[in-house]
Amino acid sequence: MKKKLGIYLVAAAVVVLIGLGLLLYLWFFEGEAPQISISPKVEYVGKEVAFKIEASDSKRGLRKVVFKLTQGSKEKVLFAETLGALKTYEKEFILKPLELGLSQGKIQLELAAYDNSMRNGGEGNLTTIRLEAIVDTTPPSVTPVSPFHYYNEGGTGVVVYKASEDVVETGVKTSDTFFKAYKVEPQGNIWICFFPIGEGDRSGKKFYLYAKDRAQNMTNSSFNYQIRPKRFRSDTITVSDGFINTILPYFESIGIPSKGSLLEWFKHINTVEREADEKKFKELAQDTSQTALWKGPWLRLKNSKPMAGFGDRRTYRYQGSVVGESVHKGIDLASLQNSPVEASNGGRVVFVGDMGIYGKTIVIDHGQGIHSTYSHLSEIKVKVGEEVEKGHIIGTTGSTGLAGGDHLHFGIMVQGEFVNPIEFWDPLWIKEKITRWIEKG
Repeated sequence: MKKKLGIYLVAAAVVVLIGLGLLLYLWFFEGEAPQISISPKVEYVGKEVAFKIEASDSKRGLRKVVFKLTQGSKEKVLFAETLGALKTYEKEFILKPLELGLSQGKIQLELAAYDNSMRNGGEGNLTTIRLEAIVDTTPPSVTPVSPFHYYNEGGTGVVVYKASEDVVETGVKTSDTFFKAYKVEPQGNIWICFFPIGEGDRSGKKFYLYAKDRAQNMTNSSFNYQIRPKRFRSDTITVSDGFINTILPYFESIGIPSKGSLLEWFKHINTVEREADEKKFKELAQDTSQTALWKGPWLRLKNSKPMAGFGDRRTYRYQGSVVGESVHKGIDLASLQNSPVEASNGGRVVFVGDMGIYGKTIVIDHGQGIHSTYSHLSEIKVKVGEEVEKGHIIGTTGSTGLAGGDHLHFGIMVQGEFVNPIEFWDPLWIKEKITRWIEKG
């Protein structure tokens, strides 16, 4: 009996030792490879690229991480770090081809991570990631087609230019604003940019051509232009209780009830609602075709007389006191009551409906960042998404919104900012500023 018990104990000990040995083997010779990642996975490398490198190993930990680059027969170790037994590792590495003496052309990048397993002759489990990219450190080129540009304060800037074939983003920039350019079809390397010149201090900012290629190389290039200053008219508008009571029903009908006294309500409409409306216009202007939908000069309301100009500086007086100020963002055109309103040029309707102080409004996209607006209408005859041709009847004039009588408030937006519409009515301006240079390009 004792003999059998001894045999059992020996067998149990052997099993335990085998189990422990197996556990030690599985621990020291574990076969789970490290996890690694590298981002971004670029196809092109410009003057510099910041790579984020991450690695992890949940078992025996990371032993070493190596990042190297090969171009032709030359190999460069960008970094190699011994990590001991870290479970996680993260590093940012900025690759600068010019500092490394790399040539333009193809490179291979390899990221390798080793763990502390005893496998592979003690080298550990290995995980590698390989990427191929093209080194391109040459900035894109931009060359204006026209030699000189004359712009008007409050008007629209237009520049037609050639750009490198590898450009992915281009346009006109100021110190704090970017205006997108659009390709002119079918000439793939010709671009056109419409941009608002602005008024006052804005018109004094420096404009320059900007381009970025697929390798993220950027070019900022000056071009020749001159901005003619403009004096805008000043106008005083007398606000009475009778006028406020006249416009009040419309605003109540669109969910803007009266607040406090008539004067307090008018101030709210003329400031808070005006600001909200202009923000809405800017949002609508983001919906634009990549190609031009227009042809030739824009139409103006037939048999109409201008009643107020673009950029008019308005002062509102109530019982002799100044109660508000605003800048007129379009041109008011008056004709017979309920006159038919035509689409000023070809395009696509992107908005119809009530627009606060502007009343019943239509917005048409003409492509490449240009929109026309038709406000204070009494009737709307088109729907969102409808494509219209120049001269198509889209509505009738009226006095909805903050309006003192039947008229059309006509506006032109360029890249979300209102500009002087007069230029767009001028066939010579269209020819000399736009079509002539597209044809030459």
